[in-house]
Amino acid sequence: MKSASPVSLRNSAGYVHGTHCIAARDPHILTYSMSICGRPKCLNQRNQSNFLVHRPRRIHASDPATRFLQDIIEDYADEWLSKMMFHYRWAVPENADHVAPLLVYWMMPQAAKGPANAFAANFAARQIGRLGVVGSNDTTAAIIEASYLRVLKLLDSIVASRPFLFGARPSAADFSIHGQFTQLLTIEPTSAAIARENAPRLRAWIDHLEDATGNAADENGWLSRDEVATTLRPLFCEIGKTYAPFLQANATAHAAGEKQVTLEIDGAPWTQATFPYEAKCLRVLRDSFAALSTQDQTAVRDAFDGTGCEVLTTPP
Repeated sequence: MKSASPVSLRNSAGYVHGTHCIAARDPHILTYSMSICGRPKCLNQRNQSNFLVHRPRRIHASDPATRFLQDIIEDYADEWLSKMMFHYRWAVPENADHVAPLLVYWMMPQAAKGPANAFAANFAARQIGRLGVVGSNDTTAAIIEASYLRVLKLLDSIVASRPFLFGARPSAADFSIHGQFTQLLTIEPTSAAIARENAPRLRAWIDHLEDATGNAADENGWLSRDEVATTLRPLFCEIGKTYAPFLQANATAHAAGEKQVTLEIDGAPWTQATFPYEAKCLRVLRDSFAALSTQDQTAVRDAFDGTGCEVLTTPP
């Protein structure tokens, strides 16, 4: 789900390269410096564009099993955490009133107040009208908010023990989370207050990741696949409780030509419009898993065993 919100990626000198989602032509490498004003796909290989790279470094581990686990978290951030961001931004009137003018002035700092307010109102109305597409509605709101609180605490615990999710260097998974959390933790008043109360170190982590150009990116900085499976298991359990069953149900509904997807997530009902793009996400993840060697597939299955993420590796 793309947003019209501006996105800027800056090099280490702080120069703005543009106001669109920008990714490296090679999805493995991107500068470690970014500032994201809206819903990003910047580090996702589904949105690629030319980018002049400053000190190119890989954002994926060379180990295939670890790389696949990074892809899972990256996709979770792109597609599930974005539901949280969109929900808190547009379903909460206080937040919508706060951010709509801000988005206009980010794009047009010199806009006159009257036209800017009119543009903000029109844009907010359009985005609020799309809440159902993303999956935010009266039925799903409590699930989204409970999931946000859990993932805040999980991530706060992880970054208390090491600099980044997969070790001493940032990965595509870190950057994808960063893209959503720059908004949730710093822009939307309601979600930012929840984060301050429940995950105090995460705001500092987001700020730190804003410019990681100083990271040495040592190839030995990645955790081993076994360390990843053990230390990120709580996060995989959260993905398996929420995003994985949604992806499965959405893909099934899409394949059947159904307009709505309905399921239970964490024991509560979830319903939203069927989302073709997220059906594609599941297909791509399963294809990526199928391309792994037998040994690497076994390592992933072991990491996912009992988490609920098993459906992400199972052919339809």
